[in-house]
Amino acid sequence: MPRNPRAYRLITLAGLLAVALTLVTVYFREGTKGTLHGLQRSAGDGAAPVEAVVQRIAQPFRDAAHWVDDIGHARGERDRLQRENERLRRRLSDALVDRQLAAELAAELHYVGSSAFPGRAAYLPHAAMVLVRSPSLYTRRVVLDQGSHEGIAIGDPVLSGAESTQFTGAALVGRVTSVSAETCEVTLVSDPTMAVAASVAGQPGADGVLQPNAGDDSTQVLDLVRKTYTVNAGDLVVTSGFADSALGLRSYFPASLPVGVVTYVAQTDTDNYKTIQVTPWVDLNAFRTAVVLTRKR
Repeated sequence: MPRNPRAYRLITLAGLLAVALTLVTVYFREGTKGTLHGLQRSAGDGAAPVEAVVQRIAQPFRDAAHWVDDIGHARGERDRLQRENERLRRRLSDALVDRQLAAELAAELHYVGSSAFPGRAAYLPHAAMVLVRSPSLYTRRVVLDQGSHEGIAIGDPVLSGAESTQFTGAALVGRVTSVSAETCEVTLVSDPTMAVAASVAGQPGADGVLQPNAGDDSTQVLDLVRKTYTVNAGDLVVTSGFADSALGLRSYFPASLPVGVVTYVAQTDTDNYKTIQVTPWVDLNAFRTAVVLTRKR
């Protein structure tokens, strides 16, 4: 026997290969009734009962493995379908929102282009969407998706859709106070820095200044309307288009733009002016579409 273990392993391996090749050769050369075929059949017959027992023992484990695998596939398919349903719901929701916004803009543009709009001859309308709302508690501003590339300029009036039993169209929400190439910032009429020259519709001379209500940001106050004028709840409030050529002063807003409706009126014997509360036509905290009016050149 070789003293080298590696040489011994090689000799053993070579012997086993030789025996295997010899058995394979004899197996294929002998007939089906040969010795090796007989040994194969005997071994198969003897192992059949054992194989059947092993199959019966292993079958529950195989079934359990298939069951676990099927559950995994089912859960994966469930999760995939849930994600697909969520994606489709989002697409449907976006489509419905887009359709609603398009309808709102169409209604606003229709009103601004109709004979009912007082500034149709002097202004061009530009449809816009609200991109951002001011997060500050002390400012009321929004950013729109239209800018100087569309002809938007500082001072341009901004309207949004309004609908009620008394009025349907678009009402004043603010004016442009900052412009970039693609966007513009609008300061709303509810901002503490804003004041709008306004009057009570149907009451010539009942002019005043519309300012935010410090105690309620959902309403405004029309100041400087003298007691000699008759003002009732339900009266419409519009821009007055104030202009004084002698002083060179002019309102940013054209006359007769809808603003809101009178909801409360009071007066005392000692005051020279009425106390008038006005509710804007537009919810200034929620509108999503707007029309910017630029002057025709």
